[in-house]
Amino acid sequence: MEIENASNWWYKACKKCYRGLEVRDDKFHCSLYNIYFGYYTPRYCIHMRVMDESDSPSFILWEKEVENFLGSKAMHAYYNAKEQMGHRVGQQPVQELASHALCDSYYVQQAASPRMALRAVMGE
Repeated sequence: MEIENASNWWYKACKKCYRGLEVRDDKFHCSLYNIYFGYYTPRYCIHMRVMDESDSPSFILWEKEVENFLGSKAMHAYYNAKEQMGHRVGQQPVQELASHALCDSYYVQQAASPRMALRAVMGE
């Protein structure tokens, strides 16, 4: 199992609908509600690849899945990382997710398919 593009573990989301926001004139635009905000809410979006000898599908883990796994919202992880790293938000939450997954590697290795491996890692 590997985490793809670990530096892009979050996105700028609308607080109302969770969709990504577009930056326009130093404001953030929600296309669903057609509203401009002066702020955004960080949300998890982690790309993972689960591999076995037969296949290697990619999965996207969104806010609720990662929050259940790590016990932390992306907003808290984002601001903690920003406090530690300054303006450059690092890969800390993704590294934590990877270390949890490695601890569960026995269950991943025992899984019959990549989908079962992902379920094992997510505790389902």
